[in-house]
Amino acid sequence: MTTLAIDIGGTKLAAALIDNNLRISQRRELPTPASKTPDALREALKALVEPLRAEARQVAIASTGIIQEGMLLALNPHNLGGLL
Repeated sequence: MTTLAIDIGGTKLAAALIDNNLRISQRRELPTPASKTPDALREALKALVEPLRAEARQVAIASTGIIQEGMLLALNPHNLGGLL
């Protein structure tokens, strides 16, 4: 099963397709939007994953900060590009 792995970081956004043997078949990277608005982040994430999503059967997301009870607690909120 192919996993779409997404990393939402303060300086860059990354995505990769990973197979069951943990091999990366495709990888993409974009800078985290400088405007730091939710719309800019949403559009950047869409541009990042759109070319990869058709091949994915599941998604894994990593983010800067801690997710607690469904909410992101930012460790460095000034670099989150619209996640606040």
